[in-house]
Amino acid sequence: MAKRSLLAMMVTLLLVLPIVPAGQAEAARTYDGISGAEQKRGMAFLNDMRSHMGLAELTLDPALTKAAIDHARYADEHYTLKSANRSAEASGMKDYTGTTPSGRAAAAGYKEAGMDIQETVYMDERPYDMFDLGQHMRDLSLVHERRVIITNPDTAAGGPLQVALYPYDGMEGAMIETDGFMDPKQPLAGEGMTITVHANRSDVSGMTATLQRRAGSRTIDIPLQVTSTDGDGAYELKAQRLLRQDAVYTAHVSFRTGGETVERTWTFKTWSFQVDMVIDDMPLLSGGNSVRLDPSGRVFVPIRFLSERFGADVGWDKAAQTITIRQAGLDIRMTIGAGTAYVNGKAVALESPPKLEVYTTVVPLRFIAEAFGYEVNYREREHSVEIWTGFTDQARPPAAAS
Repeated sequence: MAKRSLLAMMVTLLLVLPIVPAGQAEAARTYDGISGAEQKRGMAFLNDMRSHMGLAELTLDPALTKAAIDHARYADEHYTLKSANRSAEASGMKDYTGTTPSGRAAAAGYKEAGMDIQETVYMDERPYDMFDLGQHMRDLSLVHERRVIITNPDTAAGGPLQVALYPYDGMEGAMIETDGFMDPKQPLAGEGMTITVHANRSDVSGMTATLQRRAGSRTIDIPLQVTSTDGDGAYELKAQRLLRQDAVYTAHVSFRTGGETVERTWTFKTWSFQVDMVIDDMPLLSGGNSVRLDPSGRVFVPIRFLSERFGADVGWDKAAQTITIRQAGLDIRMTIGAGTAYVNGKAVALESPPKLEVYTTVVPLRFIAEAFGYEVNYREREHSVEIWTGFTDQARPPAAAS
């Protein structure tokens, strides 16, 4: 198995120190966001995280640093935000130093044998501030297989057992790492964060894991997919749904190493952001504002937005201004402006009738959700709606490595 090294390059920010031989004319060239101080801030971000995990500090490699700067100059000269393969260089072009990342690293003096150079190029129109820097460093170094480079406690090191956890114990603002919007027909199929467990042992086996949080009287069990990354003691625990924002979770893992069973239990808090709706403790991500309040404080939602996420089929009769919602064993009919709805043919009075708002049909949330048999709460402090369908009441066994 080849070793890996990480070479990160940006036009507006290099994630490595800009070391250029003194006396060269090129050393005088400057780019937005590139400065020794800013690079040190980037490394300080990673090393602060590693210190919370009990890991040794990282250092920057001067040759990889130079290779990153060289390619950033090439990208600045020849690429735009719409350019496709921003890792490619063409011989004979201005600022050319090598066709491939490995070739450019070698040209810069990098001599480590057997290393697979991974290159990530970010381009932006402005320098990154500290918040952006943190997010990009997370994205670069902590996602999927690359995250083990940063969370690696060095399996070759001797000494006592060391287990690195990310998010680390007591961490606040952990990213939920959602990959886009949910499928409207499968509202519970979203993906959440990846938790990394990395031990400095090569004989780790039998990994099992749980992820839970308390929500009032409920215990929310998050389904996990547990996989070994590359046999060096690193495991990824991939949440099979989105985690709730601004919430405290408890993770527990158990595994075997050195003939003994090792267990770790720790907590972390997810980052806070505004959402309109939470279904079964999962933030519902949408492309626009989905929750409306009328002057009396009643909550309305677009009928298609809400009902599709309950797995129902929606019909609209434009001529009759009638809405039809069908779900297994349930038939709801409502008319715009009418104070009566029909649930399986039975008339039910509405506190507020459905209405049209800028070509969008909106309906009273509580009526629809309760017709489906769900619990509905409006959380005034967060300005969001909380719906419980009963899905989270299912107990889940610990997830085991596949």
